[in-house]
Amino acid sequence: MPRLATLGGLIFACWDPDAVSLEAAALALDADELARRVVEFGAAAAEQRQAFEDERTLLARDVAALMEDLAERLFDFARKAPAQWMDRLQTVACSAPPGQLEDELQRSLEIAVQECFEEFRQAEADRVEEAWSALAERFRAKTEARVNRVRATAADLFTISLPDVAVPEVSSEREQFFYLFLHVDPLGEELLRVLRRVLPPALRRRRMLARAREQL
Repeated sequence: MPRLATLGGLIFACWDPDAVSLEAAALALDADELARRVVEFGAAAAEQRQAFEDERTLLARDVAALMEDLAERLFDFARKAPAQWMDRLQTVACSAPPGQLEDELQRSLEIAVQECFEEFRQAEADRVEEAWSALAERFRAKTEARVNRVRATAADLFTISLPDVAVPEVSSEREQFFYLFLHVDPLGEELLRVLRRVLPPALRRRRMLARAREQL
């Protein structure tokens, strides 16, 4: 388990055996020499800390770019995908019994979204996961290198052995795309349903088809 060692006010993360060795080496130095080495170590650690913060900023930028790309691909998909389902809606609008027309069109809309979107959703989830994994691994590897540079600096300054350590993978929980069908009737929708029923059948079908296309 890691513990924290103190070097003249600087806190340095070590594993237990390393911390003991570091403290013993520091105690063997006189006050002036210890102060000088602590200052030198602090400067090296601060440099690596700043580099780490810079890399965190770059990681955030890359993740934002990944999400922006996903949004653009999703909007492009949403613009193009409905066209392939228009003929099916037309068929339903022409063939469904009058009393079932609205329900049949709604069911066709949901099927269209589920079938059409599912392939896109899975492909994009896999693509984004792969891209994120690459970004996270690059960040992890750079962080591990910086941690070990700090440890190497401490080892050199205090003449002790501090072997390299491995930084674990960046933990993440895979996000899932999902979609919901919400049926919330606006004010007056029930009255409109009643009025639609008294329209001539051909006009009613045209109105219902136009509405379904707009929803799709």
